[in-house]
Amino acid sequence: MPRLSVVIPVFNAERTVVRAVQSTLASSFRDFECVVVNDGSTDRTGDALRSIDDPRLRVISSEHRGVAHAANLATSEARAPFIARMDADDFCHPNRFEKQIEFLETGQFDGIGGRVQIVDANSEPVASMQRYEAWVNDNRDNESIRAFRFVESPL
Repeated sequence: MPRLSVVIPVFNAERTVVRAVQSTLASSFRDFECVVVNDGSTDRTGDALRSIDDPRLRVISSEHRGVAHAANLATSEARAPFIARMDADDFCHPNRFEKQIEFLETGQFDGIGGRVQIVDANSEPVASMQRYEAWVNDNRDNESIRAFRFVESPL
């Protein structure tokens, strides 16, 4: 069983999905699976995904039901104890998963969020959201998740 499942819902993303998945697969952290749900794409997204040859990639085809359904389906198919979420137009920092798993395995937190850098069509940075967040569930159940503290980015 992998230590991490990366889930990616995809709809009509033939232009960006290969780069998104390849940036995930190029991670310095190697013990993961990448679960992509093709949410009824009508473009060449399916062909793009089939062009990627990596045993860590699992592609699930679904009728178009929206990003939330596709993300939930990918999560339900995940086999790892930790889940990372990406979109079909995201690019993954090479050390993201390594640092996040190291942070989560301390057992102090139930989830983390990180910095987002927005890029233009040429992948040049145009803006950045600097909010770093970690949270813990007080009761270790789904009833009350509260913000625990802001932390500096591990990247």
